[in-house]
Amino acid sequence: MLEAPQPRSLDCSEPVIEPIQAPVTDQTSRALADAVIAEFAERRNAWLQRKAHRAPATHPHASAIDKCTRAMVYDITRGEQKPAFNLETTARVERGTKLEKRIIGPMLAEMGMESIGQQAFCQVRNSQGDLLCTGHVDTFLLYEGLIIPTDIKTAHPYRWHRFNTAQDFFDDDWAWRYPLQLMVYMHAYSTTPGSVPFGFILLDDCLGHVKDPIPIFYDEDLANKIMDRCQQALYHARDHTLPDFYSDPAHCTRCDWHKCGVCAPPMNYEAVGGVKVISSEELEQALLDRETSEPGKRAFDAAERIIGQTVKRCEPGTYLCGPFRIDIVEQSRAAYAVPASSFNKKKIDRFIVLAKDSELGSRIDEVA
Repeated sequence: MLEAPQPRSLDCSEPVIEPIQAPVTDQTSRALADAVIAEFAERRNAWLQRKAHRAPATHPHASAIDKCTRAMVYDITRGEQKPAFNLETTARVERGTKLEKRIIGPMLAEMGMESIGQQAFCQVRNSQGDLLCTGHVDTFLLYEGLIIPTDIKTAHPYRWHRFNTAQDFFDDDWAWRYPLQLMVYMHAYSTTPGSVPFGFILLDDCLGHVKDPIPIFYDEDLANKIMDRCQQALYHARDHTLPDFYSDPAHCTRCDWHKCGVCAPPMNYEAVGGVKVISSEELEQALLDRETSEPGKRAFDAAERIIGQTVKRCEPGTYLCGPFRIDIVEQSRAAYAVPASSFNKKKIDRFIVLAKDSELGSRIDEVA
């Protein structure tokens, strides 16, 4: 049986010396700690790898509505070749799954808000009975006998504060899918008694902060265009044909089918040998903030920190991230007060000027 530790007397006659230096341990303890850290990292990565698999689709899914019909066709016909999520994205998905359970269960109940359903299945068929799209609604909020479809999403803390209205989602090059996904749910439940012509997005910053519900209002015309896009993708898959390439190369640089080599669109920027693509919504946002902010301002400095962290991890070369091109070259640092070393120097240019769709703005492209 373990004995309780005996209290130790403290000599408080002398003031605490600050700053306190981190203790230095012996090599045996350090090696043991390193072994535990390595084991933890290996098991965490293996756990995320097991969850990173994406099952092939037999029809379009609400969460995978794309501006590019060709990409939606590949989701159906080449699903087994789609790259798994990277570990960072998988961790975000896991965070979102756990967040759904926390919000839908204890949080709403403690707030006194009622909700029904969790991951409720929905589907949309055309007049011929073809299954055009399916999805799972996170939950429905109840209010005075009405049911409000509600989707729970996460955003990186660097980007979370930028989303406050529906248009903020539609205008974003990464989050535009969120309101379209909710539009499918509202379309599927539009004839259900008690349904309302709007839904909510609850946005968490991965740090425990959840915004007030952001309303997305139902637009029947937009919902029908989304269903037309789904029908085109389904019929192309059945006929073993492919629609034209999408016209925006910046969108292509974010696409898994382009990154894995299945789709090879004729990119309309100057060819660069050995170019690599970085698909990161945080980095792309930082590049945009750097372009639109004044040097010395807080937004500019925050963007520079995020870009600098990425540049340090990259090998010298040319990289594309959204509409931006980053050239990284290695430069030597002379030995003066510090030892001689090298560092990466960056040059950033916008190589694409994005165009908005004339009718729908940044929401979705007109179906031909």
